[in-house]
Amino acid sequence: MIAWILNIRCFFPGSFKSHPQGKLFLLENDETIFFTPYPEKFTPFVKSFPLSEYKKTLKNIPDNIYFDPRFISYEDFLFLSNVKPSYSIQKQQNIKSEKEIQAIKDTFLIHCKILKKTKESLNEKFSEKDFIDKFQSYFETYKVRDFSFTPICALNENTPIIHYKKFNEQVQIPQVFLVDTGIYLESGYASDLTRTFFYRPKNSQKEEYTKVLKALISIESRIYQEPPVGELLDKESKAIISYPHGLGHGVGIEVHEPGIWLSHRGKEPLQENSVFSIEPGFYNEFYGMRLENCATLRKNEKGFDCSYSSTNCL
Repeated sequence: MIAWILNIRCFFPGSFKSHPQGKLFLLENDETIFFTPYPEKFTPFVKSFPLSEYKKTLKNIPDNIYFDPRFISYEDFLFLSNVKPSYSIQKQQNIKSEKEIQAIKDTFLIHCKILKKTKESLNEKFSEKDFIDKFQSYFETYKVRDFSFTPICALNENTPIIHYKKFNEQVQIPQVFLVDTGIYLESGYASDLTRTFFYRPKNSQKEEYTKVLKALISIESRIYQEPPVGELLDKESKAIISYPHGLGHGVGIEVHEPGIWLSHRGKEPLQENSVFSIEPGFYNEFYGMRLENCATLRKNEKGFDCSYSSTNCL
C-alpha cells in the first residue's frame, strides 16, 4: 500500500517485493512522513526517517493522524490508540486504473513468453532446479526485476504439495509437472500464473484436468447482473471439482493483494476493475494439478464478467 500511495518502488535482489518496507503516516495537511530501514533511499521522494525513531519522532501525536486498524500491528495499535481509526483505503487500491490494468497485462505477457520459452527448451529429462534456473536466465533479456514470490516448481510426487518450496536437483522423466511462478517488471505490478503439464496422461488424469479447466472457464465466461461475491465464485468452481484452498486472491503491487478474497473470507461483492487470480485445482496422494489465470472484473452491456483475462498462454 505504501508503494501505491507514494507511487514508488523498491527492488532488492531476492526480496520478491516491489514495495518499500516501513510505516507511512499521511497527515490532513498533505504532509507525508515515512519511517523505513532505508531512509537514505527514499529521502529524494518523501520525507523519511529511520524506522527505529518513529515512536520518538511521533511522541506528540497530533489529532490529525488516522490509521486503519486492520493493517496495523498490535504494538502500533496501542501506541496510536489516542487517535481516531479511519476508513480503509484498501478498497481504493483494489480498484485499478486503466494504466494499472495495462501494466499488469504487460507483465503477464512477458511472463507467458518466458514460460513458453523455458518449457520449449527443456530436455526429455530435467530437474526442478533446471527449470527455475532456465526460467530466471531470461530475466535480463526481458528486463524482469525479480520473482514476485518464491516460485513453485514441482515434478511428479511433489505436485500434490500445494505450497511446495524446494528446488530438487534430481533429474527425472516428468509424468506430471506443476509450475507456479510470478514476476515483476519495472512497473512493480506482480504476475501470478500456474500451469500443469502431463506427459502421456492416463484417462483419469485427463478427466480430472478437464474438470479443473471447466472450473476455470466457468468463472471467466459467466455473466453476472451484479458484481459477484468472492465466496460465491469459490463455491461455484468447487461445485465442478473440489480442492482444499480458495479459488483466488487479489493481485496488484503485492502478488497477494489484501481486500480481495475468492474464498470463504470473501463476503463482499468484488469491485469493478479489481484484478484477482482464478486458480482451481485437484490433488490426491500421487499427483496434483492447478491452473491459474488472473482476470479483471469488467462491466459491459450484459452485466459483469471476469473474461478480461490478463493471461492467454499455454
